[in-house]
Parts: sequence; C-alpha cells; structure tokens
Amino acid sequence: MVHVCGEGLKRFGQASSYQAQAEWLVLQNEDCPFSIKYRMYRVKGIWFAAQRRFDEARRCFADDVSYRAMLCVVGLFRHKMSVRLSVCHMPVFCRNG
Repeated sequence: MVHVCGEGLKRFGQASSYQAQAEWLVLQNEDCPFSIKYRMYRVKGIWFAAQRRFDEARRCFADDVSYRAMLCVVGLFRHKMSVRLSVCHMPVFCRNG
C-alpha cells in the first residue's frame, strides 16, 4: 500500500511540473488564444481544489470564466462582422486626409 501511495505522489509531483511548464508557455505567448487560456485556468483550478487550496482554485476558476467570456465576445463580434460584410455589396472607398 505504501508503495502505491509513493507512486501516486511521484505522479502528482510530475503533473505539477508539467502544469507549471504549460502555464509558463501560455503566459509567455502574447498571441495565445483565449480558448487555451481558459482551459489552462480550469485545469489549474481543479489542480488547486484537489490540493485543498480553495482560494487559489477560486481565482483560477474566475480567470477561466473571464477568458471564456472573452472568447464568446470575440466569436460574436467576428460573426456579426462576417454577416455585415456578406450583406454589404457596395465597395468601400478610402479618402486621403
């Protein structure tokens, strides 16, 4: 039984290392899509909740919801713009200063 627990703790530590590396990569990339960011924060929140670190988990879940909301707003904006562009058949003219 002790051996099984020891193996589980080893995997827990390894998972923590992988999670930290993934977070570093996401935060270093300014162009990282919101879809990846919200998933990262959700997994991180679950990770903290499993460790009974509920304050940190709550912050991560809040970031998860924020990035998911931003993803929805961006998607809605893109959809409205594509509809407008497909409806408008008039050419666009630019005026110089």
